[in-house]
Amino acid sequence: GFEYADKFEHHHFPGPNFAYEQPEKINTRPEEQRVPSVRTYQSSTAPALSNNAQLFFALYFAMTGLHALHIIIGIGILGAIFIMVKFRHPSVAYYMPIELAGLYWHFVDIVWIFLFPLLYLLG
Repeated sequence: GFEYADKFEHHHFPGPNFAYEQPEKINTRPEEQRVPSVRTYQSSTAPALSNNAQLFFALYFAMTGLHALHIIIGIGILGAIFIMVKFRHPSVAYYMPIELAGLYWHFVDIVWIFLFPLLYLLG
């Protein structure tokens, strides 16, 4: 939720109000180093950079949103399993519902193992 709020605040949500900003490069010579500032691209490459960034953020919101939906479903499944175990429902005596809920939860977990580096660690 915090990251989505930050993306909306900086207009990084795909659509008509999308604004792409990128930090300026820092000069490598120590005598000329300065604090980088953020600027909006106004050059001839601006539409291409903006379209690529907009595509990235569209995929970002689609993948993280779908993952969040599956997490919410998984929490519901695990909550139902908890209630079934607490009230000694007959179907949990065979452990199959518990095993399937665990498999589903770990599938969602493994998807995050691939999504996190793809979206947050790659340059």
